[in-house]
Amino acid sequence: MASVTMASNQKFTVVLQPLDAANNPGQIDGPPTWTVDTPGVVTLQISSDGLTAVVLGEAAGTCNITPSATSGGGANSISGAPINVSVTEALNPATQLAENIGPVTNQ
Repeated sequence: MASVTMASNQKFTVVLQPLDAANNPGQIDGPPTWTVDTPGVVTLQISSDGLTAVVLGEAAGTCNITPSATSGGGANSISGAPINVSVTEALNPATQLAENIGPVTNQ
């Protein structure tokens, strides 16, 4: 199982490669499906062929993403290993320092 830790303002890409029993490129019946077991932690942007998904962090939490497909005219059900994703809240990094100068007084 692959594991990814990311902030809620980050993203990563997953690309699937269907393989046969000899680890050569294989055929699947149609676009794979993608399942996220905990809604709201990430959002998936899936390509039209289903082989690529951009995973966008949404909220702090953990989830598993699992791709699955069929091959052999529906005779074989195949799944990828779950991807465990841990999302932390995005930090709001400082971009400037504001200077507040007090009044001049006697020492």
